Amino acid sequence: MKFVRNEFLEDQLLDRLMEDIKDTSRGHPSITDLIYCLTKSYYRLEYPDIAPSRKTKLFFVVGLGLEKALLGDRKLPTDGSYKGVYFHIDSLDYEGVTELKSTRSKQRAPDDFPGKWLQQHMGYCKTQGITDGSFAVIYPIPPELVCWTVSYTQQEIDENWGWIQERKVIWDKAQQDKEVPTPFKYNEEWECKDCEFLMLCQAKERYQ
Repeated sequence: MKFVRNEFLEDQLLDRLMEDIKDTSRGHPSITDLIYCLTKSYYRLEYPDIAPSRKTKLFFVVGLGLEKALLGDRKLPTDGSYKGVYFHIDSLDYEGVTELKSTRSKQRAPDDFPGKWLQQHMGYCKTQGITDGSFAVIYPIPPELVCWTVSYTQQEIDENWGWIQERKVIWDKAQQDKEVPTPFKYNEEWECKDCEFLMLCQAKERYQ
């Protein structure tokens, strides 16, 4: 027998999965728009037809596929806006704000969670007026589901929300002026890896 890799079929299936999970009804700016790279968030709205990298697509498909499988029967509404910022919470059916995460990393304790996870989670808690929530973390290999309950102080939540509001001021001005936020200023260095807009940022930086 003979096997030949069919990359055309791979692309077709991946694009179909991306279409299935696309949600154009979500408002902006969202909490995730504001905690991650502001330049990328701007470009995603400005150039919606520029496709993310293959790796990014796969992360989206895996993450949202798990969300549908585990939380598809959620009963409480999880979408809304708070002080001009939109949010989409994974679940409110359990203990406080429940966020589902998947990671290829080894199992880690909550004090070693990525900072963005915590910024996002605290932002969601702020919108609900609570200080408690949960993380449900899926580790594919070896397969494991680990859940953690977390309690923040009100000061931690308020300081995080203040930082999000500072970023919203930058977002609002960029939208008003129709000018992309300064590249490589409002992001973590790792966010540039596999970013579909990296060349745009490099070009803008070069000719400023």
